[in-house]
Amino acid sequence: ASLEETSERLESYESSEGENGALKNLMLAQIEYDKGESRDTMVIAGYLSNIDETYVEQKATEEFKQMYELMMSSVGGTVGGQYYEAGNEAFRIMDYSSAIENYKKAVLFDSENSDALFALADAYRQNGDKAKAKETYTLVTERFPETENASRALGFIAELGE
Repeated sequence: ASLEETSERLESYESSEGENGALKNLMLAQIEYDKGESRDTMVIAGYLSNIDETYVEQKATEEFKQMYELMMSSVGGTVGGQYYEAGNEAFRIMDYSSAIENYKKAVLFDSENSDALFALADAYRQNGDKAKAKETYTLVTERFPETENASRALGFIAELGE
């Protein structure tokens, strides 16, 4: 069977949760990746973001984790930046729910982007979710201490209070 036929068969497979869903999405990401120059990193990212992180952390085999991490690192920086920009666009038009979803994906694909994590906290705050905002601002201070974002996050944590 060709890659296209294999991909179509996998797409039609019902399961999208748990181990079967994780395997399906990882295989679909790999098929797209194998297209070489014609690959679409956002398609790969879509498949990878469908994989439950809890499954990867707690239940996946070492081989699965290695492949997942390889795929994430191959598209991470580019895709993280695209989601970050999409989050900024949504934030500018005050669509905070969309901003949150995009910033979460930006952080998933580029965990070193302190601006994306800070923006996620801002979006939670603007959306009225004080608890999530405070939790995320705290993450900024823990993961990126002694940065401007950490200093600004401390100010918002104090402002949000208990």
